[in-house]
Amino acid sequence: MVLKRSCTTIMTQLRNLQNNIRPVKSESAVSALIGVILLLFLLVLLTGIISAVLFGFLSGMSFKSAYIVVDAQYSTQNGYPSITLMHLQGDPGYFADIKTDGPGYPLTIRIETVDGSSVAVPRPPGQIWRPGTLLFITHSDTGYVVTADKAQIPGTRLPFPGDDIRLSVIDSRNQVLVYSKTFIINGTLVNTSQNNTTQKFVRGAGYSVSAWIRFTSPPTPTSPDQNWATVVVDGDRDSNRRYHLQHNSDNSRFEFAFRTAQMAAGGRAASYIQSPDGPVQNRWFHLAGVYNQTSGRIRLYVNGAEVASRILDSSGIADSPGLYQTGGPDGINFHSAIHQRKLRGEIRGISTLDEEMFPEEIRSVYAAG
Repeated sequence: MVLKRSCTTIMTQLRNLQNNIRPVKSESAVSALIGVILLLFLLVLLTGIISAVLFGFLSGMSFKSAYIVVDAQYSTQNGYPSITLMHLQGDPGYFADIKTDGPGYPLTIRIETVDGSSVAVPRPPGQIWRPGTLLFITHSDTGYVVTADKAQIPGTRLPFPGDDIRLSVIDSRNQVLVYSKTFIINGTLVNTSQNNTTQKFVRGAGYSVSAWIRFTSPPTPTSPDQNWATVVVDGDRDSNRRYHLQHNSDNSRFEFAFRTAQMAAGGRAASYIQSPDGPVQNRWFHLAGVYNQTSGRIRLYVNGAEVASRILDSSGIADSPGLYQTGGPDGINFHSAIHQRKLRGEIRGISTLDEEMFPEEIRSVYAAG
């Protein structure tokens, strides 16, 4: 309002000066003309100042939404299903409207099933979700719960209704979809959207885990904590891991280990397969390990091509021990030791699916880069 009044005043003064110009006295006309020029200069200067202020204000405004790379997996524990969410990288988030300061974005987790849409209630309220941390989503007679502590799950556990479950993570401040994924429990056609991407493929009963990896240092270990460089694992030892995407002991080959429910019931550890060749420094590789529950066969793909396979059994994947870990330069906890099986490089695009990815999809992911 102050700027508007200033501009109005200047324009009024300009009109008055223009009316006062008389050709009878050249000296007065020259003085009036100089006054007009000065006022025009002031008007231009004022306009520039206003523009600079407005531009500075608008450019200082932030419209950034939450950036979070998420991996989700569906599993059954003690006969009841659970969805595990892993914060791989990006911004921290929190699950309560009561938090008003500090870093992070307010997040909402929405569950859609045949019974409708529901919001998962955080237990406890205000919990922070940071990179490297796990969350568990369960269903009970009190509703859907999201928690980092399984002891916080109230009521009686229930299965998820229907044959498919759609999970969405939403930046509730900006109303932006951060991540979504649809789990098909008893079907073959799945529509999965992970980190804002959508793709449709025919899949089969089974399990899949995939990722991109690159060694930025020579893959050959220089210390024992670099043997068996790990990409992703659900477990913390050979005896309880249900899948493990990693390398062999000297990192000269890619390796996929898998444990079925029958193997777990018999006390057997996961079986593994290896590629004939391995990683090369500063080169990206796409790895995919899949399990076909119908045939009982596990397969390992490198850059879209199948390189190894083995028959196990058709009993399905073993129950999760709840020890999901992603590898990297800091390593993982394994066999009661911390910072083991370090991968001296980068890992991107980790994905786990409760179905078997077929070759067409794996080649498509590799071709997309």
